[in-house]
Amino acid sequence: PLATVVARMTAGPCAALGLPVPAIAVDAPANLAVWDLASEWTVRPERFLSRSANSCFLGRRLAGQCMLTVAAGAIAHHEGVLASV
Repeated sequence: PLATVVARMTAGPCAALGLPVPAIAVDAPANLAVWDLASEWTVRPERFLSRSANSCFLGRRLAGQCMLTVAAGAIAHHEGVLASV
């Protein structure tokens, strides 16, 4: 279930590593990801945002896609493009 995925990718790992649990709060820098759960896409190496070109998911059709990632209040990723550092 979606609630389990969110818990496993946010509070759980942070607590295990002794990091602050992400929260959305007034005057705090944003740390969040915006997902399109209705989006479907096929895993292809040309879409990877890393140097690796291998994956056990190559050629598989997946549902859901991260459209935007904000880290420490700055856009880090938007629709398949990493922000310049």
